[in-house]
Amino acid sequence: MLLFMMSTLESPAEKDRFAHLYEKNRQLLLCIAKQILHSEEMAEDAVSMTFISAIENKSKVFSMDDENFRNWSVTVVRRKCFDILRKSKREDCFPSIELENLANRTAEEEPLDFLAERQEAYDLMIRCMAKLEEEDRELLVMKYVLSMSLKEIGKNMGLSDMQIGGKLSRIRARIRKIMESEAKSNE
Repeated sequence: MLLFMMSTLESPAEKDRFAHLYEKNRQLLLCIAKQILHSEEMAEDAVSMTFISAIENKSKVFSMDDENFRNWSVTVVRRKCFDILRKSKREDCFPSIELENLANRTAEEEPLDFLAERQEAYDLMIRCMAKLEEEDRELLVMKYVLSMSLKEIGKNMGLSDMQIGGKLSRIRARIRKIMESEAKSNE
């Protein structure tokens, strides 16, 4: 698919620019995608989708300098990874349990009540996260999924680590309020 998209580039200068950006940023993007997705294949997909987006937005992207392209592509690859995770979470929302194994399990091994509670908690968290702004969700993912430091997050977002700490505190308070109102509405 990437080769097909690259063939849509018209001039040799565009092809050279794309090849330069690809060679310079591919490893970084692949590393970031692997950290998020924990899968070589899915990481490759996310990186390919990022470069496809670059070709689709070539008028904007090819005019960027290398550093701005790197920042843009890191943001895009993260979003592509989150999209992949969201899609896989929807597909694998409930753990698959074979009926034979279910019949052979004892209540102490993995009671269905526990699985149902875990699924309810997961669904509640997804509903709460959906009510947040995109930037807030990304901030939470960078902090708690990617285990980035406040300084790293601040550098990515162009804010100080103190500002990031304050934003995280406000986001956690907002999630608490949302969860409380969700819990009350379910009673």
